Amino acid sequence: MDISIFMESFKDNLLALFNDNLLFLGIQGSYGRSEAKETSDIDPVIILQQCGKGEILKYRTYIDTLPEKDILCGFVSSIDELRAWESADRTQLV
Repeated sequence: MDISIFMESFKDNLLALFNDNLLFLGIQGSYGRSEAKETSDIDPVIILQQCGKGEILKYRTYIDTLPEKDILCGFVSSIDELRAWESADRTQLV
């Protein structure tokens, strides 16, 4: 899989879904470390300004439309939730 092509399309769709609520999109895991294999899952990091039940449902509904849905793991959070983490835990996302 060409992760850069996937992430570009993923980004465009998340921007359409969340508009200005999308603050950050990144990739972690084996793709983030450039160690991915053909069997690797995809671990996006999505940070939203506001992230409640409605946003999670919109995200899940979108994910269900993707052919990659079975290998998408990832992380979705609000910026306020991240601010509440211990600083040592937040550094894992850097």
